[in-house]
Amino acid sequence: EKKQFRNFTMAKKSTFCMVNLIFFTFSTLLLISLGFYAKNGSNKCEMTFNRIKYKRMKTDVNSKFLKEYNLIKCSENFEPREENENIKKPVLFVHGHQGNYKQVRSFASILEKSFPDVYEVYSVDFKNRISALHSSLLWEKVSIVEEAIEEISKIHADKKITIIGHSFGGLIARAAIKTSNAERKLIRDVLTFGTPHQKAPISLEKSVADFHSQISEQENDIFLMNINGGIKDNIVHFDLRESCSLMLQSGLKMFEVSSENIEGVGFGVDHLALLWCKQLLSKIIETFMPLTQRNETLENQYATIQNDLTYDQNFNGNSEFDIFWYNVWNLSGAARLVSSW
Repeated sequence: EKKQFRNFTMAKKSTFCMVNLIFFTFSTLLLISLGFYAKNGSNKCEMTFNRIKYKRMKTDVNSKFLKEYNLIKCSENFEPREENENIKKPVLFVHGHQGNYKQVRSFASILEKSFPDVYEVYSVDFKNRISALHSSLLWEKVSIVEEAIEEISKIHADKKITIIGHSFGGLIARAAIKTSNAERKLIRDVLTFGTPHQKAPISLEKSVADFHSQISEQENDIFLMNINGGIKDNIVHFDLRESCSLMLQSGLKMFEVSSENIEGVGFGVDHLALLWCKQLLSKIIETFMPLTQRNETLENQYATIQNDLTYDQNFNGNSEFDIFWYNVWNLSGAARLVSSW
């Protein structure tokens, strides 16, 4: 009897070990597959074709930084404007670390076609110089953006500016608003793509972390929204982004949404493609830009954008585990299969 009991116990342990091994193998393969998809999966973005032209603006002779750097106007059609003509609403693009002012071309093209004669798009040219390696480089770019805002405000008189930022360009834009009361009064909305608002993806120097802490609080009179690329963005990783939530932490009020949770998109977008993905930009411009034309409270703006933009308004992926299984559920087709039943 003892021998039979021993054999039974060993068989039970063997079965338990086998089940654990199968589960571990399955989980590992699932993680590897999802990681492979994130890095090598097909890009579902459609290309945006445009004929954007660029025109360097003449700036104030007293401008310290814009003498070396440039403020660029971007449009597919530069028509002469009469002096008393009703001027358009200004939009300023700020590119990120080693980015390029031409990265705004897809956004500018779709915006111009969607809302003819409504917006004027500008872009700051940092001349492809680095910015994310030290705070001194970031603060220099902040000063450039401050001068650009002042120049645009002279052209567009009483019109408030909407800022579009990509990656670290979003942080630079926020810093320009945070450090100057004059700039804050001139800004209405800030829309960022792939911006690590919580902390830098890789902080090689302590001053970069200090830069983040100095701009950690955002003034509550400015509408701030961030679009992240979800699982396909390998630069701004899981713990630096949200899937769909209104963040109210450390004084920062911001609505953040993943491209995977945006209606009409529903897939991950890599860090650079955030600026040219046709499906993504079309949906963002369709929902976000009309808000810049209406005088609504911030609460109504956040509610409107969440209702009009997202698939799942109840999902709050606040951890890597939540977002991982959210993506497994959607990428595997399980969500569509269940809904079809």
